[in-house]
Amino acid sequence: MSTSLKKGLFVAASVLIVLLIIASAIRSSLVFATYAEIAKWLSISLNLDNIFVTIISVILTSVLYCVAPYFIWNFVFGTHKKEVVISTIGLSIIISALLYLFGRDVYFNPITGDPIQYYAATPAGILFSREQKHDATWNVEYKPITKEIMESIYNAQKGIVPEMVTLESLVSKKNGFKDVKFFDTTTGRPNYYFYRNENGSIDLFSGAGFHQTYNEPLKPVTPEIVKSVLKNLSY
Repeated sequence: MSTSLKKGLFVAASVLIVLLIIASAIRSSLVFATYAEIAKWLSISLNLDNIFVTIISVILTSVLYCVAPYFIWNFVFGTHKKEVVISTIGLSIIISALLYLFGRDVYFNPITGDPIQYYAATPAGILFSREQKHDATWNVEYKPITKEIMESIYNAQKGIVPEMVTLESLVSKKNGFKDVKFFDTTTGRPNYYFYRNENGSIDLFSGAGFHQTYNEPLKPVTPEIVKSVLKNLSY
């Protein structure tokens, strides 16, 4: 075997090995990226425990990379297109069922706290959606869900209607405003909600809900709001 032929074979083998390494790295990256996306979806949309997320993600990734080439080959070139379509529809039904069973009560991203659902207040009640759109029946815009809205919905379901609280009713004749508990002393949760009027005045309410005049969501009191209320009260 000539020297030039040996060099050619060596170069070809080296190139082949490099290509195999690159292909393996790309495949590994794709597998990891797929696993990460599945784990992210399970964590955010279904709010599952980390152990279940890891186990299910590994199983789904393994099944996907074992079955996907067969599905793609038969769908494009094979004679089993019908079976592949039925399997795809079945997978979509399973995902929808998981969202309904485990994800319908997940309104916020458990990692970042950002809303992942939207709400629309209609005459038929509060409607929820996983995309921001307009309701086709009432033509009402879906808005991002907030903590205050969730508390308002909870109070409405319990039949709790927030009432406006006057500052005078909070003040005791003996200790003035020292007895007013704006926050829970154990959890720090606000006990009152407020609405700031255009003139800067503040309306206090006994709970979460909507302002009966302006139909605006009430916000939980903050230390700054309490200081402003007490300042006006002292005057």
